[in-house]
Amino acid sequence: MAESLAARLGHEDARVRRRAARSLGFFGEATADVAPLLAETSLEDPDSDVRAEAVNALQRLGAPDRVLFDNAIAMLRHPLAEVRARAGWAIGKLDPGLAVEALPALAERIDVDEAIDGRFGAAWAAARIRSDEPEAVRLLVAALADTEGDVRAEAARALGETGAAAAPALPALTTLLADPDPLAREQAALALGRIGSPAPEVVDGLQELLADPFDYVRAAGVEALARFGSAAEPGDPAAGGNGRAAGAPAIDELLTRLAEGNDFSRTEAAWLLAKHGAAAGGQATEILLVQAFGDRDSDARWSALHALGRIGRRSPELTRAVALAAAADEDPDVRAKALEALGWLEHEEPAVALEVLVRALGDPDPLVRAEAAASLGALGAAAVKALPALQKAAARDTHAGVRARAETAVAAIDSEQLSS
Repeated sequence: MAESLAARLGHEDARVRRRAARSLGFFGEATADVAPLLAETSLEDPDSDVRAEAVNALQRLGAPDRVLFDNAIAMLRHPLAEVRARAGWAIGKLDPGLAVEALPALAERIDVDEAIDGRFGAAWAAARIRSDEPEAVRLLVAALADTEGDVRAEAARALGETGAAAAPALPALTTLLADPDPLAREQAALALGRIGSPAPEVVDGLQELLADPFDYVRAAGVEALARFGSAAEPGDPAAGGNGRAAGAPAIDELLTRLAEGNDFSRTEAAWLLAKHGAAAGGQATEILLVQAFGDRDSDARWSALHALGRIGRRSPELTRAVALAAAADEDPDVRAKALEALGWLEHEEPAVALEVLVRALGDPDPLVRAEAAASLGALGAAAVKALPALQKAAARDTHAGVRARAETAVAAIDSEQLSS
């Protein structure tokens, strides 16, 4: 059976090759001899979905970590930008103790890659490695000056994951509070709160965010100030939510793009809608839900879930829909994004989200497990029933990154319980 599936990796129909790659990932160690073939497919197949499925299959069938690492490094240096971007996802799923060896190659991508996807993927990987080595901090500080707001935002997020060791980034992060891109402002605020340096200029910059036109940026400012023990109230919500996200076309134009046949257009339109926050609600939510559940392209589904998490923070119905997506999607990266979105949503009735998130702590994909842990931590005291499962993950998960996220979540839930 495995030999027959391996032969189909050379089929002329991309759909057949994708199904073959996916199926091979579920045969376990018995097909470890097809790892080189899957690695070659991840680099050479002309179809992006087939390449992505080959990467996922390599991980599922238990290929040695060093094989996965070497393949990811080869992807990082591929001539196609979309392959280089996918390399960041592959590196981010590796155990941090091994993935840290990729830092020089990631730094090179951030410094010289001409494609935003390549630079973004490298910053995303650095966030998952969570290294406190000076080289890791240096490459992320450099990324804070990137020409693209998405890369600046992801670099800020990665520095926030690093914690106190990212103190050298404080001046650049403080400057980023005035960035034209709302996602960059949001992530800079969250990072400053996590690094923990309530200098006067930091507090002043965060206070200015309380009148930001975007709800999620205001919320990030409040969260960061709360970590510093500073009292803060968001600005008048009626005054916000109508601003125009830097670099993002008008909402009506993006809604039109969501209906286009081009996979990349739908993916990009959903991502840009997320920058508009709550202002993109209403009709956008309905269209994005359809895209999240039924789009043929996994990246388009991923991007739609990202947007839904930003747009619909206070909708129980949306929470249930995203939870279903988290449980059902065949692509582990899409499941992980859905779980991340659940952590952003404000839950009036968190039972549905809790059930899905706790179940996801047992997912075979480490990124899915890590995002489940992080979202449970974001729920705070509402996730107290998940503590036994999180404590088990913190002690026993085979992936150091998942253990670290679970430990952080346990601490967050315990802390919120004590303060309530």
